[in-house]
Amino acid sequence: LLPAPLPSSTTGSDGTTMVFFSCDGCGDMLKKNQVDAHVYKCKVGCDSVSCVDCSVSFYGDDYRTHTTCLTEAERYEKTVYRGPR
Repeated sequence: LLPAPLPSSTTGSDGTTMVFFSCDGCGDMLKKNQVDAHVYKCKVGCDSVSCVDCSVSFYGDDYRTHTTCLTEAERYEKTVYRGPR
């Protein structure tokens, strides 16, 4: 069996972008609205979370301001990506 693909940013039903984070302590994948609850129950100690798309680490509640980052095209096609036209 192949491992399941990692979640990435997706668009919610209300049109907003849902950003996924990875706990830097235990590696759990979290939606943005799950991070606060995870901090209190993480057994390893959740000091920071990293955005799955851009790999930036956020400490404390800094993750709340992170709403957009690299698109898949920007991430994987760095030298040929030209942006929306």
